[in-house]
Amino acid sequence: MNKILNNILLQSGLIIPLDTDEMEQLARACSNFVKSESFSFSTFESLLIYYIKGKEWPELNNFIEKNISENSERKSTYPTRVNHALGFFCIYLAIAECQGRKEQAIRSLALQNMMLAVHGKWNSLRYSEILCTLYFKSTVYLSNLSIGEKEYPCEFARSMFKDHYRVNEDIDDKVSEGIQSLVLMAFDAEMEQFISTLDEKDPFMRVVSILEHYFLNMPQLPTLSDFKRLVAITFVDKEGKGQKMSNVLWKIADSGVVLSEEVISETSLILMGVNRLMNGENTDFLNTIRLKPKEFFVYLYHELLLEHLLK
Repeated sequence: MNKILNNILLQSGLIIPLDTDEMEQLARACSNFVKSESFSFSTFESLLIYYIKGKEWPELNNFIEKNISENSERKSTYPTRVNHALGFFCIYLAIAECQGRKEQAIRSLALQNMMLAVHGKWNSLRYSEILCTLYFKSTVYLSNLSIGEKEYPCEFARSMFKDHYRVNEDIDDKVSEGIQSLVLMAFDAEMEQFISTLDEKDPFMRVVSILEHYFLNMPQLPTLSDFKRLVAITFVDKEGKGQKMSNVLWKIADSGVVLSEEVISETSLILMGVNRLMNGENTDFLNTIRLKPKEFFVYLYHELLLEHLLK
């Protein structure tokens, strides 16, 4: 843990290294902050927002200062760059050392979704090498929840119609997996048909319609392979030109499509922007962002996935 913190502090531009004792105290204070009973998903989102803005968070500063003063007589006031580094270290701890796999997946997705705010400006983010290790924690969690395969369960399907073999039979794990495999194949075929017959020319509204249909009807939470498959059948032809997100959000709001009745996460920037427009509020935070249809698809997909996990 101390090694990671030291790496982060060095990247922050700290000229004079901290001694071992001070490093340990800061690491312990950050760990205590993340493990405290008051640390919620909302707290984690605040860490993300201040990290993206490149600012220090007074609430975290106060906690660390109080925590250190209670355990030593050492001075605990630091420059902005150090405080900002400590905020990122807390983000790292909240994801990398999270014991709950679902909570870890949620926090990782929130971090990924927040990257829309700095789309095309990756160089403005500090600690990018460590940041990348915190992505895609949802992949393992979702794959472990998956039942069945998108492969035709030939023997199982034959047994369903042979001498009433399945009548009054208990549904064990093997039978359940066979049924789910048929369900997954049927849903995959239904999605492909839906996309091929979709009469929507605007590439961004086409993405909206496809993802709305997908998340309303999916038989289980999607895996990484499901995501890749959906991308493949959505973008058969050229994806189209990029557009300003402000224009795209207005189109969604004007269409009347409700992608999410309630937006829970502040990192679901697209969903939050659409809801704000529908309520007559401002969405300036996305005005300078420009996305291509496939980029828009990726961001919106993961926002909808996060919102489903949070419900």
